[in-house]
Amino acid sequence: MGIAGEDDSPRPDRKDAAARKTAERERLAEALRANLSRRKAQNRDRARQAAQGELTQNDAAAKQK
Repeated sequence: MGIAGEDDSPRPDRKDAAARKTAERERLAEALRANLSRRKAQNRDRARQAAQGELTQNDAAAKQK
């Protein structure tokens, strides 16, 4: 409790700072989720390409026999 007549509620700039901090965390979390999704998609594509490369190599080896 402060001096008589003073309001003990947080100052508006602190409320704004808390809201900005929350918004920043939400933006960061969204960016991290998007980045993770992008990396997973890249890994899936690379695995698919590697599998197709193996099939092509196996087909070429079978034709040589």
